Amino acid sequence: MRLSTQKPPEVIMSGRSMIWMNGTITVFCAPVPQLAALCRDVILRRRKGILYVCGMKSEILHRVDYHARGISIWRVKDLPELFEALERSGHGTIIFENSSSIYREDPDSAVYIGQALRELTPDAAKFVLTSEWDTAMDGIEIYAERVRVYDRQEIRDRYRAGRAMNSAEQKTLQGV
Repeated sequence: MRLSTQKPPEVIMSGRSMIWMNGTITVFCAPVPQLAALCRDVILRRRKGILYVCGMKSEILHRVDYHARGISIWRVKDLPELFEALERSGHGTIIFENSSSIYREDPDSAVYIGQALRELTPDAAKFVLTSEWDTAMDGIEIYAERVRVYDRQEIRDRYRAGRAMNSAEQKTLQGV
């Protein structure tokens, strides 16, 4: 792992009521067409220095014109490859498309994805795109500055149910 130099975060993009900055993780959970539109927007605004990390089969990437923009694409088949991609990255923006195929062999280790995004790429703006809320998203959410759940009611309900369950399990020092 590399040590990061502390510098003030740089605002790289702003949209409705949110600002995305270097050194932060923003999670988007939405239907695939909406995620593709968001991805296109990030690519158009940043233009270079973008790493797109996904599983071996991407739901979003073929919907985005990435050839003309010169973004780097790293397809990973498991968590060690994901961690290597993040550690080698010198990109200012990382787009990670969540795919259960990456952590299929060991679902419990999926919680380390958020930690890896935070520690291995401390100065990059990270965007996590997912169309389904799963175990990995629970682990990533802990490290995310922003979580946006759009459109599908069932995704929002599942997300809220998971949040309610997690808060019910939390205890204070007095409750131990």
